[in-house]
This record gives sequence, C-alpha cells and structure tokens, in this order.
Amino acid sequence: MTEILNNRFTDNVSHIVCPLNESHVIGNSFGKFTAGTGFGLDLSGGAGGSNQVHGNYFSGDYDGDYVAATGDDWAGNYSMDVASAEVGAEGLTIAVPVA
Repeated sequence: MTEILNNRFTDNVSHIVCPLNESHVIGNSFGKFTAGTGFGLDLSGGAGGSNQVHGNYFSGDYDGDYVAATGDDWAGNYSMDVASAEVGAEGLTIAVPVA
C-alpha cells in the first residue's frame, strides 16, 4: 500500500503513472501538463486496483487525463470538467473517470 497525500503536481509531462494497489491518493492537486496532454493520474497498469482516491482537485479533462484501476473508489474529488458525465454541475466528481 502506498499513500500519496497532500501534494501539488503541475508542469509535468505526466503526473503519476503507477500500478498502485489498495493505496490512498488523498488531498492532492493535479495541475496542468507541460505537453498539453498526458495522464494526470494513471493507476491502471499492472496489478493495480482497489485504491481510494478522495478529496483531490483534477484539472483538465477528467475522462481523458485520469485513468482508474479496477475496483478503485473515486469519490469526493473536484474537477472543473463539468461537461463530463462523471462530474456534477458543481464540480464534485460522482464516478470514476472513463478513459
């Protein structure tokens, strides 16, 4: 288990690309990418899954820049991508990103 808590990620080509398993990603801010696109958070590779992703701020395309792993719980995050079906009108995420 890994804990990624209270960090600020910005101006990276990709922020976190890691097959985490039963880990916590809480209270982080995922800002813009240097290349304009890229994975802000990709937990899907390898044997990752069942992570808790809560209380984070996700900039950019919620469904394009963020990738959940199998069984992840993404609740109580914020995103300005309110055009995404997984983000409510007030910016609160209501489901895992569909990448």
